[in-house]
Amino acid sequence: MDPNNPFGIFLGRKLLWELSDELRRRGAYAVVDSIFLEFVENNLRDLPLENVVFTFSTSKFYTMSEVKVGWVVGDDRVVREVNGIIDLVSPLVIDLNLRYASILLRNRGWVRERNLGVIMPNVDTMRRLTSEVGDYVSISYVEYMPILYMRVKCEGLTGSSFANKLLSRDVLTVPGQYFGRDDGVRVGLGSVDKDVFETAMRIVVNMISEECRG
Repeated sequence: MDPNNPFGIFLGRKLLWELSDELRRRGAYAVVDSIFLEFVENNLRDLPLENVVFTFSTSKFYTMSEVKVGWVVGDDRVVREVNGIIDLVSPLVIDLNLRYASILLRNRGWVRERNLGVIMPNVDTMRRLTSEVGDYVSISYVEYMPILYMRVKCEGLTGSSFANKLLSRDVLTVPGQYFGRDDGVRVGLGSVDKDVFETAMRIVVNMISEECRG
């Protein structure tokens, strides 16, 4: 799943195994951007490792901004190649980074509960408030993800213009223009607590009502 694109394709465990089988038949490899995988998969065991490499980092699921650490899991041959060139492109203190990543992974259950404790109340708030303008809004959302895409079905209102109107009222969203379509905005669910999110969503809903109902 592309971590920045709300239209990125989510590959569940079954599809990942089918992808691995097809890659092996074709002699090809895939790099799966897995930054959001831990939000939607509770158990990371038994993922296909042949001809597939999964990338992870501390930036999204673990929300660690002070120190950035990335790692890959997957096909042995690819991982060995990565280890052979990593110092050429990004010199690291390998042992330190391994220990750091290990601590995070051992505590991923706690991290997951912390994340969902922020995300799910905001999802409930979003669903409750957008029901007030349901004729003018459609939501694309994969359960437990920290982002969603909101399409606004209002004549003459593009995603960019909607995002700019919201910005003028101190609500920050990402226009769909950045994802190849300009019919809505991306909304973050994991960056603020329920009270702040509800205040922002109320502004969003009020603006939709103003723009679409006249």
